[in-house]
Amino acid sequence: MNTQALINTAQALVADNKGILAMDESNPTCNKRFAKLDIPQTEEAHRAYREMIVTTAGLGECISGAILYDETIRQTTSAGIPFVQAVMDAGIIPGIKTAKVVADATVRCFLRAVPAAVPGIMFLSGGQSAELASSRLNAMNVGFKSRAPWALSFSYGRALQQPAMEAWAGQDANVKAAQQALLQRARCNLAARRGEYSAAMEV
Repeated sequence: MNTQALINTAQALVADNKGILAMDESNPTCNKRFAKLDIPQTEEAHRAYREMIVTTAGLGECISGAILYDETIRQTTSAGIPFVQAVMDAGIIPGIKTAKVVADATVRCFLRAVPAAVPGIMFLSGGQSAELASSRLNAMNVGFKSRAPWALSFSYGRALQQPAMEAWAGQDANVKAAQQALLQRARCNLAARRGEYSAAMEV
């Protein structure tokens, strides 16, 4: 995308007081949400749920852009219309997070601005899901660990604690399960710190 096209897209995304719909939760995150509601955790259930969202009449009156998940961007509605086309037909700009482009841009910026004498950079998870936070940290270490002068590590709050809180649910009987959930996230982020994390670890 050239600079002018990027400017035009950015301006369109903020026009008319509209906002962006982030429907890019990963399959593990989506499955966790489905499980709480007794919804089958299948690709077809994901597709049907996202079809319900993108075919909501009038959504484009309030939403300027939709961030799609990698699975979603290749799916179609029950009528055979690609989700990307359905989103555009609603007057919404489709997009997708690219979990490597973000990592590359972040570290390249640091390479230009952060002194080599700094021992390490600890990333916050912000509003990211636990899985996305691990994935992006991993991408940074895969791409730059061998040449970055400082450690690329994590200082996560919700991305470490949220799964444990959900497992605990305020019940003493759930303490062990919650501790296991916390340890699992800690291990995922240790692997990401080493550049060895993969989605398979989330199973």
